[in-house]
Parts: sequence; structure tokens; C-alpha cells
Amino acid sequence: MKTYTILIIGTVGVSYWLPLDPAESPEDAIARVFGENPGSLADAMKKCAAYELENVERELTFCDGNESGQLIWDYYLSFEQRSALEFNPPGAEGDPGIELRGDGLATREYSFQADSVDDALKQFDALTAEELNASAWNVGAIDLEEEVLVWDEPYEVDEDVLFNIAGHLEITL
Repeated sequence: MKTYTILIIGTVGVSYWLPLDPAESPEDAIARVFGENPGSLADAMKKCAAYELENVERELTFCDGNESGQLIWDYYLSFEQRSALEFNPPGAEGDPGIELRGDGLATREYSFQADSVDDALKQFDALTAEELNASAWNVGAIDLEEEVLVWDEPYEVDEDVLFNIAGHLEITL
């Protein structure tokens, strides 16, 4: 027997709000905010964030210690299974100022001791709605849009800066 981990994957929309001093010009605010340490800025962003699960993929992937991210062929989540999945993140809006938007991937993992992937799938199929929702969602692979809103007006931010920040935005919900 070995451990098989089955993953459910979904796409998630994200929004982050950062407060600004109304006396600060948008250009100065962008330079100040995005000049901060990416890790510290990401921590502040996570405190004023909203997450929305947009879609759950019907396909599942698995890892078995040797191979990871392998698609499970000929198995699809049923409508009932997808409907039973809950996504209840904190839904907080922050103070007015800068809003960043993007998307990412949400994953849930389920581990089973089994002789094969098929045996692990049988165990997965037997999960109740409560058991399906017992594990946390991990949100990562976040891609931030280059256009940010400052006082609801669009401004461009360097893609490399946003990429460095996004690398610190993973969260478990």
C-alpha cells in the first residue's frame, strides 16, 4: 500500500484593497506602495482580500510520492460532488485606495492509503459532503492584473513587480 493524494482544482478570482491617504497623488501612491518589500506588501494585501471560487474542474489529479499532478483518466467529479464543495473564505473589503485584481488556483487534497489509484478513487467516492469539506482550500498560482485601480481610476503597474508580489500571496482558507 502507498499514499495516494487526490486533488480537486478550481479557479478563483481575487481582489485586494490597500488604503491610501486621499492627499497622496495616484502616481506617488503607486510608487510608494509598490516600492515596499514584496513579502510585507503581500501580507498586508491578504488582510484586505476577497476570494471567489469561479469554477471547479471536473477532472482530478493525483500524486503518489513518485509522480505528481497526474491526470486521472476516465474519472470526473459528479455534479453532486461539485455542488457539495463549500468555499467560505473571509470576504472583507478594505478601505478605499488601491485595488488589485487577479486570479489563481484553489486546490483541495485528500490522502488515502490504497493499493492503486482506482482503490483511492473508490475511497474518494465514498466521502460524504462533510468529509469533502473537511480539508482546507489552498489558494496559489495567483496572477495579478497589470491594471490597478487607484480611487477607481485605472493605472498600469510593472508586471515584474506584480509577479514578485504574487509569489507571496499563497494562502490556506
